[in-house]
Amino acid sequence: MVTRLAPSVQRAKLVERDSLLRALDGAASARLIKLEAAAGYGKTTLLTQWRDRLLAGGVKAAWLSLDEEDDSAGALVANLGYAFQRAGVTVPAEVTAASAPNEADARHRLQRLLNALADNGQPLALILDEFERLSPPVVQAVIAPLIKWAPDNLVTAIGSRERLSLPVAALRARGLVFELKAADLRFRPDEIGRLFDCRLSRADLSSVEANTEGWPVAVQLLRSWWENNKQQHQALSGLQNATSDIAEYLSEQVLSFVPEELRRCLREVSVLDTLSDGAIEFITGRTGLLAQILAVDILRPFLTGVDQDIGLYRLHPILQAVLAGEFNLLPADRRFALQRSAAQWYARGGQLTRAIRYALDAGDGDLAGVTIENAGGVQIWIRQGMSRTKAVDAYLSEPLLDRFPRLRLLHALVLAKEGRLSVARQNFEKARAATSDFTTLAGGGNLIALRQDSLVVESTLLVNECQPPGDAYLAAFEDTLRGVAGDDHICQGYWRTFLCISRHQRGLFDKASEAAHEAIDHYRQFQLPHGEFFNHLHIGTINFAQGLPAAAEAAYNRARHMAATHFPDDQTKSTLINALQAELAYEQNLILKAHRRSQLAISRTRKSEAWYDIYAAEFITAIMIALEREGFDAAAAVIDTARLEASARQARGLMPLLEATRASCLALSGMVAQAADVLRYSLFDLAELAEWQAERTWREREAIMVAYIRVAARDRSFSIPAERLEQSLRRLWALRHVRSAIRIAAAMAVYYAAHGEVKLAYQHLTAAVRASATTGYVRAFHEEAVLARPLLAEWLTEATPPLEREVKHHAKSLLAALSLVHADDVHRPALTAREADMLRQLNNGQSDKEIARALDLSQNTVKFHLKNLYLKLHAANRLEAVQKGRDLGLIT
Repeated sequence: MVTRLAPSVQRAKLVERDSLLRALDGAASARLIKLEAAAGYGKTTLLTQWRDRLLAGGVKAAWLSLDEEDDSAGALVANLGYAFQRAGVTVPAEVTAASAPNEADARHRLQRLLNALADNGQPLALILDEFERLSPPVVQAVIAPLIKWAPDNLVTAIGSRERLSLPVAALRARGLVFELKAADLRFRPDEIGRLFDCRLSRADLSSVEANTEGWPVAVQLLRSWWENNKQQHQALSGLQNATSDIAEYLSEQVLSFVPEELRRCLREVSVLDTLSDGAIEFITGRTGLLAQILAVDILRPFLTGVDQDIGLYRLHPILQAVLAGEFNLLPADRRFALQRSAAQWYARGGQLTRAIRYALDAGDGDLAGVTIENAGGVQIWIRQGMSRTKAVDAYLSEPLLDRFPRLRLLHALVLAKEGRLSVARQNFEKARAATSDFTTLAGGGNLIALRQDSLVVESTLLVNECQPPGDAYLAAFEDTLRGVAGDDHICQGYWRTFLCISRHQRGLFDKASEAAHEAIDHYRQFQLPHGEFFNHLHIGTINFAQGLPAAAEAAYNRARHMAATHFPDDQTKSTLINALQAELAYEQNLILKAHRRSQLAISRTRKSEAWYDIYAAEFITAIMIALEREGFDAAAAVIDTARLEASARQARGLMPLLEATRASCLALSGMVAQAADVLRYSLFDLAELAEWQAERTWREREAIMVAYIRVAARDRSFSIPAERLEQSLRRLWALRHVRSAIRIAAAMAVYYAAHGEVKLAYQHLTAAVRASATTGYVRAFHEEAVLARPLLAEWLTEATPPLEREVKHHAKSLLAALSLVHADDVHRPALTAREADMLRQLNNGQSDKEIARALDLSQNTVKFHLKNLYLKLHAANRLEAVQKGRDLGLIT
């Protein structure tokens, strides 16, 4: 790494480019300096000279020469940290830790680096050379935010052969971008004269200028040859079309003077991107060859010292291009042998993409495949992030995928992350078939690694397809986890996160929570807030399902704080939180807050990755709010939208939940026959569900059971296995599936009341209300308002033994709320849902500010609706409003 933290040593004679350097000095107050020109225009030389001036002026200037190994967000941020450290800037240790495994963590580390630079307070410069080696995704993930959020004391200078793919229009409009193009970098006649020590005649100077068009490398090459040619004047006057023929000129006028044996060796070692004694010996078997090359005077200007302390050099690009042409004329077997050796050399050094490229250039797909497998296969994604994984995937051909099932799994993973789930699934199944369900590998191989890779990809597919994991899958998952090293914190965190979501969706809440907390511990060991963020969401969802709303809200708020602290530009994370908080607010009957957040989530998850719980939370909330506000047609429209979204994303596991919800909406709307048809056509097996034999999510199980009970409560001819449902409900209470138990118990109470079994109705109503009192979950009663309201009123007067005080108070409040929102008394004012929320908050003694916070509204909006509320109740102030609300039975 240290070899790229300072400019290469320049061996050729240099000209101080005073006018350009003064221009750069004048641009030091800009945010970005861009040098864009093709190879050979002196970008590196000019940036090197400017860096020397900065250092002489006391400015700390960090230098980073980019290469292929920087082409991932995590690696690039770490190397930027190293560059600033080398320049004498204090950098947080987290920034230069092992490469961040994903872009989100890389963005967090970048933010830490920028904070450290701002805290430094002194003028700083960052110089990035050979910028064209970075791919657009990495530029957008790291460099764009670096430029956008750079502190005022930092200027970034970039040298690139290609046009920068950076969004700098806004900075340019503010005068914060300084640019030099090829036309600016051409040598002027006076600079050419100084390069030739002012020994050129006017005619020779004109000839050089005309034939090179000021192209610095051509002028430099010509000057090097001219310096060693005794008939200088004749050489210059005879040179024609130098710009286009410079490569041929170099071959004839430079390489022709190199001894043939050494030129043959040069031809072979040109296959390497960088030259060192170790690399040259590895591919050629010869020692001391680099010293022989450096000893040839005519070659020395064309070798760039990358790091002379460790003997690392790079051939000049034009010389490399000439030698590459000669390399391609070698016998195929020798050429391929050298390329295979180069692939092995770079693989040993961890330079994976280079190693793959060389192996494939040699026509050795097997070597490329083994190299990728040895680097970890699918584990590349876990350890090095998706940018590096996609770079590897770009080299994978269909024949290579056929020969290496683990590579096909890696390809399937990339496809899944790109949202191409059907093709990803096809590739996964091909790998399964080729390995007899991941139990064999033709020609041998690492079966443990194959199994681990298959579980990573299958987990990703299941989550994205919204499919619940089966028992066999969970068992295999847990067995595989035992084979992962305990101190491998990235893998341990990843595996446990997937184990958490798998257990949670199946309703194994305690085990899921345990896995989530273990995952957080591992992520904290490696300082990965991205992974920790998602586990807080999972913990919140578990708490919600267990009837712990305060704990759920706390977990969501921890996640929101982490998102704001570490990922301020990532709106995806706030979208996920909005979906889950909408669901929680809905269950607590905070309809306006639930509606607002669910709509925000739905509009944004179309453009981001999500999973089953997120889709369920946002869509089911939106469906039920639409049903209450506008009726079944509005709810059906949301269901159809959700189905389209699920189909587009191949999230077929969401369909049963949506159809069960459709059946519930039909039943609640009085369209009982249609609801029964939906349940019959969906082929749900209620008996199997009730006995917990089906491998379904807890949300799906709850929705299907509630839908059946609601239809049966309204159609006495529609039979359900009540005793089995009773057993299932007892199990839900015992396992602390509180949210599901409240909903099913409330539905069962209505069912038994409709069938004349009052004792059983009261029994379930007591359990549901008691749990509702401790959780605040009341929506099950609101959804059943038409049948639940008279049942609640009778139960309050007839229940035996007498109800606990808290339960009775909650039941009265619940009955009042049902009467308020679902009033059928013409003497009561018709309040909107928002006004009803306001009245309840006033009754609790909340101030305008507290109401605004509770309902997720502005204080002006609160004042507007309170004014309407006072008008409807004929009240002058909040105290009168509360009293009149009580008098009318709207609140208790």
